[in-house]
Amino acid sequence: MRSLGIQTSPYEPIFIDNRRGRFRSAAEALNHGGAKATGKYIMFVHQDVEFISDSWLGDAEKLLDSIADLGIAGVAGISRGKSGNAAQEKNVIKSMGRMWGQHIKETVEKLTFLVRSFV
Repeated sequence: MRSLGIQTSPYEPIFIDNRRGRFRSAAEALNHGGAKATGKYIMFVHQDVEFISDSWLGDAEKLLDSIADLGIAGVAGISRGKSGNAAQEKNVIKSMGRMWGQHIKETVEKLTFLVRSFV
């Protein structure tokens, strides 16, 4: 949450609290939040995620804007045709005060799938 507050680009926060069980599933909660969004892009982020720089959201928007046929994008993924650790092109995460993983240096086509509904 702290790193969200220092972002230099505008954003629309939509917080979803399901501690009382209002939603039957994570998918239902995400659909609820997504339906409220009015921006160009929707990003679902867990509360424990930390953006590494204050320009992360703006940098992500520029990258997404540069993809002409964008459908769904993610910041980590599994490569098609690979298995095991080689397939897991994880991006960098910060956990327990340490940086883990490796930077994904370029956009790569990942598994293609059709999303009909989150529920």
